[in-house]
Amino acid sequence: MAYNHEFDRIEEKYDPLFTEREASVEPLPAGQSMKQSFDTFYAFVQEQIDGLPHKLKQKAKREIILAAEEQFGKVLQQKRARREQRKSRLIAHEQEAKKAKDQAAKKKPEQAAALKRSPA
Repeated sequence: MAYNHEFDRIEEKYDPLFTEREASVEPLPAGQSMKQSFDTFYAFVQEQIDGLPHKLKQKAKREIILAAEEQFGKVLQQKRARREQRKSRLIAHEQEAKKAKDQAAKKKPEQAAALKRSPA
């Protein structure tokens, strides 16, 4: 699945958190799937680790795991914040719709009464 830049434009328009994020990925090369891209990256990292002495291999693996956990935590926090924002926007929208519906319901009896009073 290729990186969708159109989604960024849509998200940028509706999501104020979008502008606070830094670009963390580059677009995928043409004809390359996300899995192929990950496999290439993983193979590169594995080659780099394999070339290290044993002590440094262990340290490098720990550092990679810590960095991945930190990044994953940030992603989860961003998703949680966006979910909460969407939820609050949805609740506000539902409240506005209910208010408009209630106002329309109040106007209908008034309009019916006005029609009865007006000469035909």
